[in-house]
Amino acid sequence: WANFWLFRLGVGEQNMIRFVPNVVVLDYMHATSSTEYAIMEKARRYLQTGYQNQMRYRKQDGSFGVWKHGVGSIFLTAFVGKSMKTAAKYIYVDQYQMGMAYAWLASKQKTNGRFDEVGPVFHTDMQGGLRHGLALTSYVMIAFLENAQQAGRHRTVVERGMRYIASNIHATSDVYDLAIATYALWLNKHSEKSRAINRLAELSTEQRNGQQRFWFRQSNQIETTAYALLAFVEAERYTEGVAIMRWLVNQRYATGSFPRTQDTFVALKALTKLAEKIFPKANDYLIQLEHAQERKEFTVNSANISFASAERIPNTVKDLKVTFTGTGTALVQVAYQYSTNLLQSSNRFKLEVTRKHTTSSFVLKLLICSSFEPALSDERSNMALVEVNLPSGYVVDGKSISEATTENPNKGKGNSVRCDVDRSVLRQYGQRTQLLRGYGLPTVQGGPPATGIREGARLLQPSFTLIKAYEVDRQEL
Repeated sequence: WANFWLFRLGVGEQNMIRFVPNVVVLDYMHATSSTEYAIMEKARRYLQTGYQNQMRYRKQDGSFGVWKHGVGSIFLTAFVGKSMKTAAKYIYVDQYQMGMAYAWLASKQKTNGRFDEVGPVFHTDMQGGLRHGLALTSYVMIAFLENAQQAGRHRTVVERGMRYIASNIHATSDVYDLAIATYALWLNKHSEKSRAINRLAELSTEQRNGQQRFWFRQSNQIETTAYALLAFVEAERYTEGVAIMRWLVNQRYATGSFPRTQDTFVALKALTKLAEKIFPKANDYLIQLEHAQERKEFTVNSANISFASAERIPNTVKDLKVTFTGTGTALVQVAYQYSTNLLQSSNRFKLEVTRKHTTSSFVLKLLICSSFEPALSDERSNMALVEVNLPSGYVVDGKSISEATTENPNKGKGNSVRCDVDRSVLRQYGQRTQLLRGYGLPTVQGGPPATGIREGARLLQPSFTLIKAYEVDRQEL
C-alpha cells in the first residue's frame, strides 16, 4: 500500500486518485478487524492532507476541476463527492461544500437524464461521446446513490438518471458501460437490475474450469471486471464473486497495486466490498508450503490475521505445493520480479531530445519534443508527464522555466503546461494531445561531467513509459 504512489502532482484528478486508496485501505482494515493501528493512523493523516489539497481545486459554483483556475468537471466533481462521503467516516469533511458539489451536478443533467462532460478530464472512458454518455451517467448516479442524504435531496435527478440508464443499457455492446450501469441499477434496486446482471454474466469469460471470471476488453479490462464484481456483490452472488476476485488478484503487481491508477482504486473497492461479506470473523488455519528443497508452515489466527507472511522461493524451483488445513479465508500470491530495458522500449508515446547550442560549456539547454500516436483519428492521450533528471552538479534555472511555459506554442488550443522543480529534477506535464509538442526547456547551470536520463511517461497508463538518455560534455574544473 505504501508503494502505490511515488509523487503527487498539482492536478485535481491525480490528487483524488491518490486520495481514494487510503479510504479503501481504511475500509478494508476496519472490515477485517485489523489491529495495525499505526498503518490506519498513517492512512488517516494522508486522507487529511489529500482533503486539504483537493479543496484547492474547488470552484465558486461548488464543482471541482482538474486545474486550480480551470472550469469544473462532472466526472471529477462526482469522484470527489462519492470519495468524500466515505472519507467522512475517518476525517472531517465540510458537508455544506459537498452539498454544493451535488447541487452543481444536478444542475448539469440533461432533460433526458443524461450527463455530458463539460470540463477537461483525463480518464476518457468516463466520457460518453460515441457511447451516448451511459458510462458517465452511471458514474454520477453511483455518486448520488452511495450518498443517501444527497439521493433523497435530489430524488428527481436520480429518477431521471436511472430512467436514462435503464433505457440505454440493453442496447450497449460495450462491457465497460454494461458493468458500471449494472452496478448503478443494483444500487438503485431498479426493476431492470436482474436482467442487466444476467446479460453481464453471459458476456464474461471463464478460465481454469470456472475458477476465474473476467470481462474481456481491449482497454480498461481490470476496471470493467472490478465494476462487474461490485454488481455481483450487490446482487449477493458471492460464489461468482469469488471467481471474479481470483482473476482480479492475479492482475496485481507485487506491491499490491494494479497496472493503472483507475484499476487500482476501483478494484480495491470491489475486493473490499467482497471481503466485508465473506471474510469470517474467526480464522484458524495452517498453510503448508512445499517444494523440492524445503517445507514451510504458516499459522494464521485472529491474533496475526492482519500481518502478511512471505517466503522467498529459490529461482530454481519449478513446482510448488500449497496445502490449507483449518477454517478461514486466505490469499496466497506468487510474485516474481524482472527488469525491462526502457531505453530500448518502443510504444505510441514518442520522445526526442536535442541539445541546443549555448555560449558556455557549463550551460546545458535541451529541446524536448513529445508526441502521442493515436490508433484512431479521434483518440487522445491522457495527461503526459515529462521528467528531466539532471546530471550531478547541475541545477535548474527556475526563471527560464516560467518563460518557457509562457511561450508554449500550444497555449490557447485547449492545452496547458505546468512545471514542478527540484534542484536536480524538472517535471513538466500538460493536457492530453495528439499533436507533436516541442519544449525549449530552460538552461541548466552545471559543473562536473555526468550522464543524465530523460524520462517521459503517460500518466494513468504506465505501459507508455519511455526513457531517453542524453550526455553532457566533460568539464575540467
